[in-house]
Amino acid sequence: MKNTILSFLFCLLTVWTSFGQKCNFKLDKVDPITGKKAQAIAVKLGHPISVNFLRQGDSLYVEGLANLIGEQNFTIATGSLIDIKLGNDSILFLSSLADVSPSTSVINLGNRATIYSLYIMQYLLSQNQADLIKQYGIKFLRLHTQGNQAGDLPFDKRDTEKSITAAKCIY
Repeated sequence: MKNTILSFLFCLLTVWTSFGQKCNFKLDKVDPITGKKAQAIAVKLGHPISVNFLRQGDSLYVEGLANLIGEQNFTIATGSLIDIKLGNDSILFLSSLADVSPSTSVINLGNRATIYSLYIMQYLLSQNQADLIKQYGIKFLRLHTQGNQAGDLPFDKRDTEKSITAAKCIY
């Protein structure tokens, strides 16, 4: 009897947590002038390249963030591509919306300082593309920077699941 009750409680808890999706927004506000909602959520990957999903009113975006070691002095041009391979092996090709220059900072790590250059590129998504990310998640990213240079970011299965969860929160 005791085992039956514990099994029932475990099943109930499992069902409850699967329906209760936790969304940790980086940004969650309403514009006081337009009344449109702005939300952003990060997909934490533990790589120098990461991803944010954003909604500003009816517009949907993906942000690619590249945190590079050293002082970088190049600009990523408007129209630079990001290739997003989804969990079903289809590929989305998106173009950056604006020129991007780095934000450079010095971080003190104990007895040494390291210079980092952060690039934040923004890409517009259609609702159909957002729905595909929600359904299949991201499996691999290729972030084109300048010339033939690109940063590759493979997602492991857990990262793909994180991208699905985050996309469901935003899109």
